[in-house]
Amino acid sequence: MQGRELVPKTSIQLLIDGSNLDAFPGCNELTGTLVSTPTTTHLTDWRITEKGCYPDPESFIAQENWFEQWLQAGVNWSSSDGQLALSGGGVTASFTHQ
Repeated sequence: MQGRELVPKTSIQLLIDGSNLDAFPGCNELTGTLVSTPTTTHLTDWRITEKGCYPDPESFIAQENWFEQWLQAGVNWSSSDGQLALSGGGVTASFTHQ
């Protein structure tokens, strides 16, 4: 992740199946629908679980809210050699296909 510091010892994980997104941007699960063009995508019809996140719940909530808003606003995307890159608002996130 470039341009945004994550809560220590956390990562953001994505599971994408067609237009369905399951994301883990801290300790809660974010699900929704991705609406994509050949170069951009944004999140719609989203929902997020509300687990207690310890040891610092405020930091987890802030990270999850930021990620949700980032995707709702729309980001550029590209994919190459098993890597998905999302970028927008001065932030670039890279994800590896597993």
